[in-house]
Amino acid sequence: MEFVIGIILVLSFFGLAYYCVKGHNLMIGFLVIATIWTALSLLGTLVASPEFIAENEILQFGGDSGTSLVSILNNIYQSAPEGWGTTLVNVCWGAWFGRVLMETGIASTLIRKTVELGGDR
Repeated sequence: MEFVIGIILVLSFFGLAYYCVKGHNLMIGFLVIATIWTALSLLGTLVASPEFIAENEILQFGGDSGTSLVSILNNIYQSAPEGWGTTLVNVCWGAWFGRVLMETGIASTLIRKTVELGGDR
């Protein structure tokens, strides 16, 4: 059963890549893929062999492990989008700064000076 879940995880990843290439909303894609992967991991703990779960401490939650299901879901649905937010801010700022360089002529001047100093061969 572990192999089936692994194959579904890989296929869902390629599904997300296809979804993004088509130009759909990336945040919705992340939400859907996080939900699918969370459901698969929770389902996997129910149907996996006890030996497999004993060998992988990360799959052991609740009870004596000290990790509750609520804290796991908080990490997935709260902490991950917060981390994505900082990346998105950096990308937006970089795109804006690039446009400023292009519109003020600084970028073309830098390119011209670089070609002059590098020697046109």
